[in-house]
Amino acid sequence: MPNVEPSAITNPGARQAFDLYYAQRSIVRGCFERIPEDSFDFRLVDIPERRSDSPRESLVHVIATQRVYLDAMQRGRLEFGGTDNGLADLGRDELIAELDATDARLVALLASADFDADAPVSAPWGQMRAIDMVFTMRDHEILHVGWNLAIMDALGIERFDELQRFWG
Repeated sequence: MPNVEPSAITNPGARQAFDLYYAQRSIVRGCFERIPEDSFDFRLVDIPERRSDSPRESLVHVIATQRVYLDAMQRGRLEFGGTDNGLADLGRDELIAELDATDARLVALLASADFDADAPVSAPWGQMRAIDMVFTMRDHEILHVGWNLAIMDALGIERFDELQRFWG
C-alpha cells in the first residue's frame, strides 16, 4: 500500500470499510500505473458526437471525486465540483502521487480520535452516515475498474495478478 498505513485505523467498522474500499482502489491504481505516459491521453471513443475520458482525465476525476467524499465526511455535507485544482496539468506519476496522498488523508481521517462513523452527512439523495461515504467511494472505484479494463484491453496491456485474483 503506497503511503498508506491502515493499521492506524482502530475502529473495526472504519477499518472494514477502508479494507473493502482499498481492495478496489489498489486495483484502480495498478491499472493507471501500467498505462504508459505516452498513452495517458488515449481515448476509446473520439468522434465528433462523443469523446470518452482519457486515462489522464479519468484519474483526475477519481482523485477529485475522492476529495469530494473526504470533504463531505469532514463537513457533513456532500457537494460535487471544484476539486480538481490544476490536476489536469500533472503527469501520470504526479497524479498517482496525488492519488496516494488522498488515500493517506482518508486513513488519517478514519484513524482520528475525532472521527464519528455515524455522523450525519447530507447528500443530494438524502441523509447518510460519514462511514457510508467510504462505501460510496468503493462503489465509485469498482466503476473505474471496469473502465480501466476497457482502456487496458484497447492498449494491449496485460491484466495483472491482483486484478485477476479479485475479478478473474
